[in-house]
Amino acid sequence: MKRSEELTVAYEELKKTEEYLKQYINGLEEMMFITSHKVRQPVANILGISTLLDSGTNYSHEELKKIVNYLKHSAITLDNFTRELSTFMISLERKIK
Repeated sequence: MKRSEELTVAYEELKKTEEYLKQYINGLEEMMFITSHKVRQPVANILGISTLLDSGTNYSHEELKKIVNYLKHSAITLDNFTRELSTFMISLERKIK
């Protein structure tokens, strides 16, 4: 193989690697954006609820049921997000390969 052919092959491999890295970095940036926005709200809700419960206030049974329901909703939201994140990572991995 001539030197120019070797350089052409090496250049094409370099371009493929560069494209792979761009896709990977874009995927990571998207994942970070999604994580920061979708995790923040339910975590803030859970922290707020825990502050309410820790305040020493005597809540009625109905109030506690509402508070627990809010807590459950935030936990379900986080659970759904972790599933979505797993699916996203699998699809990113497949897309890049």
